[in-house]
Amino acid sequence: NIFENLENKNVNYWLGFLTADGSIYEDRVRLGLQEQDLGHIIKFKNFVNKDLNVSKTIKDNKYIGYNVAFRNKEVVYFLNELGITSNKSLTLNINLNITKDFLRGVIDGDGYIRKKGYEISITTGSEIFAEQLQNSFVDLFNITPKIYKNSKNRINTIYNVTILGKEKVKFVLRELYNNADTYLERKYQNAVLIGNS
Repeated sequence: NIFENLENKNVNYWLGFLTADGSIYEDRVRLGLQEQDLGHIIKFKNFVNKDLNVSKTIKDNKYIGYNVAFRNKEVVYFLNELGITSNKSLTLNINLNITKDFLRGVIDGDGYIRKKGYEISITTGSEIFAEQLQNSFVDLFNITPKIYKNSKNRINTIYNVTILGKEKVKFVLRELYNNADTYLERKYQNAVLIGNS
């Protein structure tokens, strides 16, 4: 079980990324991303097992994506115990200590870093997870993000955990990326642009 060592920075990062973007079902773990993030899929493959295959997906002759998947009942059970389940979108309730590396993984998967207006935001369908994220920003950075509730879609409410303001955003990004081993390149480049501004 590659995810067992919760002291490891890369384990924490990929757990955060799977929390945001992974598909967990039955005995299978899958991660799929758009074509521009192929390099990140390869990083995940190399983290889990260099011998895994990367598959290409084309939808409607427009969308090109890449994914990597593997079967392992022990890993799926372990992820489920942490709260990373097949129906995590709306029910996510993480059962582990949220670290900076985990947060960076979540932001790389379900967040955005915006220079215009200086903003870091994470989107989730789980109110519990939104509150867990808010608390983790307080614990790690002594900054309280706002939680914006979007109920336009009558079926599901979406929560945006958001930090606004140049100095706060720069501070959080510096903390998240300082000594970071793994990150999504395009979001890292956004962070660098903000850091240099």
